[in-house]
Amino acid sequence: MSNQRKPVNREKWTKDQTWEEIIEIVADRFGDENLNKSTVKRETSFGSGSDGINIDSLDTVELVMAFEDSFEISIPDETAPTLKTVGDTEKFISQQLLAAKRLI
Repeated sequence: MSNQRKPVNREKWTKDQTWEEIIEIVADRFGDENLNKSTVKRETSFGSGSDGINIDSLDTVELVMAFEDSFEISIPDETAPTLKTVGDTEKFISQQLLAAKRLI
């Protein structure tokens, strides 16, 4: 697990770039022989279970910070627990970028 990844910090994002950055962050932080950029799907859960990454509360904080840094957005503390899947996260981040007129 690498924590040294440099955020991309684009002014404008396409939907494809947004998705690619999200899976890059997830795979970089939690990747192993079963989880990598090609296996992260929108339905991949952050929780436990056969399709889950099984991250703990500290991992959640670090992941939220990585998303905030890369996309230059804020994810409120009360929102983080509602982001149950990678797809939930993509939707939230896309909404934030769209609201800031940074999604093209």
